[in-house]
Amino acid sequence: MSDHAFVTNLKHCVKASMLAMRAILDQRPDAIFIFSESTEYVHPGSPQMVARAIFLNERRFLSLDLLFGHDVSATMYQYLLNSGMTAAEYEWFRQQADLRSHCIMGTDYYITNEHVIREDGTTIGSGDVYGYYVITRPILRSVSPARDAHGNEPRRPPRGGVAVERVDEPVAITAGRRADRRLHLVRTGGHEGLGQRADQASRTYQ
Repeated sequence: MSDHAFVTNLKHCVKASMLAMRAILDQRPDAIFIFSESTEYVHPGSPQMVARAIFLNERRFLSLDLLFGHDVSATMYQYLLNSGMTAAEYEWFRQQADLRSHCIMGTDYYITNEHVIREDGTTIGSGDVYGYYVITRPILRSVSPARDAHGNEPRRPPRGGVAVERVDEPVAITAGRRADRRLHLVRTGGHEGLGQRADQASRTYQ
């Protein structure tokens, strides 16, 4: 897929989600929305691929950045403009940041989520190199309890309370064994009333 096709697909998918949220909120003002994001990571297969791996690891945040109205880096902003998004379109996403108070972000991790990019541009699976905790930390500075979608604990236990570095939103993570995948909603401060609704949603999705 070309960069232009990728950005076109991305902006339409994210905008459709936002417009759907608006339509639902018109009928149900107390609605909350749970978005699940895969925690991917790309490792360079050689020194020549370091720059490409860094770029791909920054690009992986674009869906969340647009969805939650987070200002992207200068590199990603230039990438979006070069790939078909207009400055006006980008500003539209930034102006929808009020939707964040109705959102809960989910994270997911599988052993196939880490990749190695080779010099010919193809990728292969790397297996569990960094693990859930390390590659999710740019989004979640510290989440407690922190587990991936299949109950695997992070490599290192997170410290402190709940803090979201990239998006100041409640965070949904699943815990428990495969036979007991209970959805735990770990929430941040700053959204009065959302915590109670998150607890209600947790009971609903158990």
